[in-house]
Amino acid sequence: MNAIGLSRGDGVGIEVTHDLLRGVRLGADEAGRVMAAAEVPVLSRTDDRAVLDALVRLRAELGNPQVPTRVAMFPPGSTLSRVDATGLGAAELNSWRARLAATRGASSSVLVDDGPRRWLIGVAWDDAHIRRVEELAERAGFVDVAVDPSPLALLRVCLLY
Repeated sequence: MNAIGLSRGDGVGIEVTHDLLRGVRLGADEAGRVMAAAEVPVLSRTDDRAVLDALVRLRAELGNPQVPTRVAMFPPGSTLSRVDATGLGAAELNSWRARLAATRGASSSVLVDDGPRRWLIGVAWDDAHIRRVEELAERAGFVDVAVDPSPLALLRVCLLY
């Protein structure tokens, strides 16, 4: 537990689909870890007010949590590119990031360790849309919001918890 009363594993996970938000509130000290779960329909994914309304309702269903929130989504047209980064230094990683940006449109990247292997995953998606969802989640009252591509969010849950 840290200075503000949070433990590793305390948090909210939200999955964004075409017409639905799924949320789960996890507690490190909770038996089974799940404190609450809910699904809320999104009436129009292109209408900020409809998305914000759904996020506010989801937050209420989860008990108005004040813990870090991770949003998992993978909008149509998004891609992941993987490079074996085992043994690469910072300069080489930056070179690969630049290459992925230039050739694949990867605007962000993440390093994933898998046993002795290390992978650089380049993410290409609509950054403006991702920032919009992040901002709407914060406006709905979720805290410390970050968006992960759904495949990486699944990996995080399966490998880290």
